[in-house]
Amino acid sequence: MNKRYLNKTPAAVVALIAALVFIAPAQAFELKISGQVNQLIMWADNGNSRDFFVADNDNSSSRFRFTGAQAVDWGDIGFRIELEAQRNASNTLDIPNTGDGSFDFNDRWIEAYFDSKFGKVSLGKGDGAANNTAEPIPE
Repeated sequence: MNKRYLNKTPAAVVALIAALVFIAPAQAFELKISGQVNQLIMWADNGNSRDFFVADNDNSSSRFRFTGAQAVDWGDIGFRIELEAQRNASNTLDIPNTGDGSFDFNDRWIEAYFDSKFGKVSLGKGDGAANNTAEPIPE
């Protein structure tokens, strides 16, 4: 788990929001909260043991997302923070269930961006420049 990023996340968000407020106080700041809960309940019996599981789907686990944006005179500025909250990942389950049911929090995105007519600059942990470049073109 990357606690190094999570310990700095609240301070970074407060600093970014404060900067947005002081850059253009007359304009509206757009904040969105979203995410998904992807839990599964499973009963397993291998002939020797039986167990009941509450777990997260490892392919697309539960996550929480905070995004914000504000238009300024020269372009747009904003941020995206996405945290994964996963307990008992489905790819690690076994009988007997040895998971304690506690959540592991991992940072998926922690990014601020500045977008203008000259281009977009992103700072933090987010999509790399090569993302989606090796995927087939839809017909």
